[in-house]
Amino acid sequence: MRNRKSEFINALRKPLSLSLMLLFFLTLFVRFLIGTEPLVVVYKNQIYFPVIEDIYSRTSPLAQDLLNVQKDFSKLEYSTVLWPLFYKSVEEIDLGRAHLSPMSSSGGSFFLLGTDELGRDMLGACFYGLQSSLWICCMALIIGLLLGFIPSSMVSYHAYKVHSISKAGLWFGLILIAMTIWILLVISQLNFMNWELWSLFLIGFILSMFILRRLNKIGNKVSFSFDFITLLYINIFKAIPSIIFIFLLIQTYQTNQPIGISFVLALLTAPVIAKYSRASVIKHSADADLVSAQSLGLTHFDILRRHLWPRVFLDLVPLLSYLMSSLIITESSLAYLGIGLKPEQISLGSLISSSRNYPADWWATLFPGLIIFWISLSFYLLGWSRTKRSFEEIA
Repeated sequence: MRNRKSEFINALRKPLSLSLMLLFFLTLFVRFLIGTEPLVVVYKNQIYFPVIEDIYSRTSPLAQDLLNVQKDFSKLEYSTVLWPLFYKSVEEIDLGRAHLSPMSSSGGSFFLLGTDELGRDMLGACFYGLQSSLWICCMALIIGLLLGFIPSSMVSYHAYKVHSISKAGLWFGLILIAMTIWILLVISQLNFMNWELWSLFLIGFILSMFILRRLNKIGNKVSFSFDFITLLYINIFKAIPSIIFIFLLIQTYQTNQPIGISFVLALLTAPVIAKYSRASVIKHSADADLVSAQSLGLTHFDILRRHLWPRVFLDLVPLLSYLMSSLIITESSLAYLGIGLKPEQISLGSLISSSRNYPADWWATLFPGLIIFWISLSFYLLGWSRTKRSFEEIA
């Protein structure tokens, strides 16, 4: 039975990889394929790229004339213009063509997957929604790696090293950690790219480190190891139900920006990545070549950077595939419940949620659901195949 399952997974590996590559390509270039904004225009001897730049962020002849025609690019005359492959508005609401079934036509437009209750094209909406979901999940995975992989691996490499701190410094450090997390969430909600806020945060952090160093010289000492703190951090987050944790953060900070949702999901994935990173670091620390590198006088950071981190990251590849599958389902669930992106921003979960009041529109639920199912299953099976290959290499 196991051999049949392995053969089945191996047979699906290449189609799954190709389908994921195709979906990533389509979502990356979806605005070049479907939309109403030109790719390149030459207007009054100036070149513009409306798809990749914000035309209205600077004063220009094109921006001024577009405001006069309600931002309709088709009403202007250009010297040269290159339109998307399919000239079709995905975000435009037209109630006159709402609830159209797949393979329908209306007003000279053909709708392969039909339309939703607002008259939006389901094919374009699915690709736009997949683009939003993949962007949020990829950012969450990257931030989770930064929060979980690097700190945990550095701490676990010195797992048996004991430090000491005063009781006053310990309490100040705990308060500082809580304040740091709170300030980072506030910055991500206000304006993540506001360098003035980041500058104030860095100044306050440096001053806090100075105070902590002074407090560390006062009173009785307490022994601890950073590896114990890492384990405590992992166990605390494992004890909190993930759905309650997500609801609490999103509802508290009212974040509906993609970067804010990514940061919340990253806080959920970081403990999992830290847990497996710690186990992998402890396993590889006993490798003969790493012990030899220490004997030859290589610094700990060089050993981590050149030898340990690449091996640990390869061990984490199956886990990252599983996490990506889980993140896609989690993000879609949040959008379905209405606590994800803004209502005007298209996502796969919001497309399914909006069709709840129209059970006859089966296509509005089926096609976004199939995309969520296929891409999450693809990442899961790819992670499973990589895990199986790792066990075969060990054997």
